[in-house]
Amino acid sequence: MIVDALVLSGGRGARLGGVAKAGLLVDGATLLERTVGALGAARSLVIVGDAPPRLLDARVSAAREHPAYGGPVAALGAGLAALDARREPAADAVLLLAVDMPHVAPLVPELLAVLAALPAAEAVLALDKSQRLQPLAGVYRTVPLRRVLAELEAGSGDAEGARRAVEHRAPHPLASLPLRAITARMVVETVAAPPGSTADVDTLDDAAALGVTVPRVTEGDRSP
Repeated sequence: MIVDALVLSGGRGARLGGVAKAGLLVDGATLLERTVGALGAARSLVIVGDAPPRLLDARVSAAREHPAYGGPVAALGAGLAALDARREPAADAVLLLAVDMPHVAPLVPELLAVLAALPAAEAVLALDKSQRLQPLAGVYRTVPLRRVLAELEAGSGDAEGARRAVEHRAPHPLASLPLRAITARMVVETVAAPPGSTADVDTLDDAAALGVTVPRVTEGDRSP
């Protein structure tokens, strides 16, 4: 099974003092470095958001959603477009991870194993200890994922997402849509996430609990 990967690395870090999550540190490595490292099974990988040049190579490239900070569905669309630009044969599936899960590595092989074992599944998502689905910790079959994105771009997304897009004057049909607009249209299976693997960093308290260091920044270094 050929698998590509997307890392969603955007966000302003508003609840972290303006520090972008990708640059937070665990054991001397940034969260972005750790997330990219967890995706070694992927043929090609796109970082959607700011990416330091040292991480970019023949396998790893970068993209940006339109508009910037347009939400996860817009970022997903931008990532798939960047994969298309590589002109490689289509992958069977796409791993999708948010950048803010510092201990996600053990989850990745679990996702791939369940997808391989369940041919009827169009996506496999992590189920955390609270029994909540984690669509930003999942693997999606490429064909149905692209079908759903095409439907959403054509304006047939979920009503709540469309309402939010209008309220925020979103210039792109994928902007402001929630990921449930995608998962609700797919056959989804779940896998119990290994303990702590989907714990994410949203606040300074989260960072402290997960052993994450938040670098100090000057006003000029803050995310826009």
